[in-house]
Amino acid sequence: MVVRDRPAAETSPRSEVERRADQVVRRNVRTIAGFLTLGVSLEAIFLSAFIMITQNRQARLADRRNHFDLQINLVAEQEVTKLLEMVEGIHHHLGIGRSDPDVAALKEATQPEKVVEHVQSYVEGHRKIADSRA
Repeated sequence: MVVRDRPAAETSPRSEVERRADQVVRRNVRTIAGFLTLGVSLEAIFLSAFIMITQNRQARLADRRNHFDLQINLVAEQEVTKLLEMVEGIHHHLGIGRSDPDVAALKEATQPEKVVEHVQSYVEGHRKIADSRA
């Protein structure tokens, strides 16, 4: 197998084409990069908007669930209070004289406003402690 050198005329058009392609690419790289940057920026804007919409929807659902849980807990508290009253009535009916001092406190009706005030004061107290440490 004999290897022959290519004639100069055959290699020069190829290198001329390569030079022209390099010039075109160099001129258009900034434009192409600009369009790519624009595309990526638009994608980021739309994705962040969709993410925020989804987060807002999830927050609303979480608020609904929390409110529903609160309602269920209040009903359960009322039922437990009624059960305590019934058990105390059974004690009196059977003549069992033993009384628990905690039962009187547990039989009191739950007042959600007082619970909210207590939780808020607890949170504010802990927030002040955290702020004083910082």
